[in-house]
Formats: sequence, C-alpha cells, structure tokens
Amino acid sequence: MKKKYIESFYDFNDRSFASKVVFRKNENKDTGACIGIRHGSEILLSKESIQRISRIDNLHFIAEGIAAKNPDAEPGMMHFINKFFPDYCIEKESWDEIAESLGKGVGNPKFNICYVFMQHEYNNYIDYFTFDEGTMLDALAKTTKPEFPPNSPRNTLERKKWLEYHMRKAGFLSSLQKPFNKEKLLQLLTQMEETVYPFGQKVPNTNSYFGEMQQKIEEERNLIIYHLMETGAVCIAGEGHIDELILQFPDLYIEK
Repeated sequence: MKKKYIESFYDFNDRSFASKVVFRKNENKDTGACIGIRHGSEILLSKESIQRISRIDNLHFIAEGIAAKNPDAEPGMMHFINKFFPDYCIEKESWDEIAESLGKGVGNPKFNICYVFMQHEYNNYIDYFTFDEGTMLDALAKTTKPEFPPNSPRNTLERKKWLEYHMRKAGFLSSLQKPFNKEKLLQLLTQMEETVYPFGQKVPNTNSYFGEMQQKIEEERNLIIYHLMETGAVCIAGEGHIDELILQFPDLYIEK
C-alpha cells in the first residue's frame, strides 16, 4: 500500500508544530526536503523532522525569492537555521533564481505575463507604470522596469505586442486600450490577480487564462525544488508549494 510521505507535523495534541515539510528519498535515505513557511512566520517542526534533516548528506539550505540575498525578509527562516543548524547558512542563489536562469518559472516569457500584476500592491508595481500620455496598455509597455518579469521583452514595441497577445486572450485588452487613468489601472491589475487566485483560493484557478499561465509557472518552479531535493538541498518555500509538490510528484509517496 502506498502512502504519501509527507509530514505536516501538526501534533493534534500540541498545536505548536505548525509547519509542513516533505522529504524526497532514494531507497531508504532522505536526499533532501522542502519546508513550507507562511511568509514572515516562524518555522516550527518536530524534533524527529529536525533530526531527519540533520542526517541528509550534502545538506544545504536554499531560500525562495529575495530571501536568499536578503535573509531578513524571512526572519523565521533564519531563526530556525541559527537555532538548529548554526554551522549552516542560506545559499546566495534562491531556487527561484536557479529556475529563472534556466528560463523556467517566473523566467519563462511564455507564461510569466502574470508577473506584470501578481502581488502588485505589495510590490507597488503601479509606480513602474507612469507613462500617462497614451492608453493604460501604453503605460504597461513603457514600464520603468522592463527587465521584469525576467526574459520578457524589453523593447517597448515588442513588449506591447507581448502584452496585447496575452491581454486579448485573458479578456482585458479592450479595458487597457482606454486612456491612462492610474486608479482604473490599479483596479484592472487587481482584477487580473483575482482571476488567478479568487478570494480564499490557494491554488491557481485554471479555468481562467491567467490562472492557467500561473499554474504552468508553479509546475516549473516546483520541478526545480524537486530536482534540488535530490542534491541534499532543503528548500524553504511558501506553504502552498508543499501540497503542490505532493500532487505533482508521485514518487514523494513511499511504501508503508
């Protein structure tokens, strides 16, 4: 009988263990792991799971996104490592950056249109779209940060064609072709984001065009985590990645 080899480490008698971790195995030996974290929160694992991590060969820790170069962005991650693995530090390159260097995940221009608007309020993307002499589409095309998303077109005309293609498919092109209005553009960016993650939904809504693009990105990001878990890496990732990894990779199940 096969059973999912995941340890959520919720002790139902002791709710202090609140983090999730999944291990990858080669035969009977753990080769790596991924710890799910609610961004900005502490990592809380059982003694057993911490001991298992300590027995991984070539152990190293890889953060998500900006936390690799700015560990203070994930204080809980550093508290965990400093307390239980004081001889280790975070790798300077995040698993996101590894994916992007391969043209995958957020670095894949076939799908990364979503990062024109994803988490736009948190990252103040509206400040990049300041061109106000044309349409809202022109403002997106003339962004002050053309290097983002990674590998997306930097030339304004090529970027506009890239935007038009995806916005037409997603149903937002006609709205973006109206004269620039900062408040309306902000509302449109929010509406785009809501088609990916409707209120309360933790996985992409693949019934929407942008949701389908985001799902492909997440699959590519998770694949990078999966491969790194074979090399002794313990990847730190947003908690949603744990459930996605289990669904995406059946060999994270073992015989019990």
